[in-house]
Amino acid sequence: MAGKKIHDSETKIHLIQCAKKEFMEKGFVGASLRGICQKAGVTTGALYFFFQDKEDLFASLVEAPLEALRNMM
Repeated sequence: MAGKKIHDSETKIHLIQCAKKEFMEKGFVGASLRGICQKAGVTTGALYFFFQDKEDLFASLVEAPLEALRNMM
């Protein structure tokens, strides 16, 4: 079971990396979950295992930088 958790963690990280690239290239509106999944080499079902929707995925990308900005203020 521990091996699966490591694999899940790696998959989530890879999805976030691919999503970041997609959002930076195409913006929020232009980015597609299908495109992100294709770049990550996973199914959309795998994406929905980790994230509720595109907004949830985007929020996971901006959460840490926004928190750092809040702390600086």
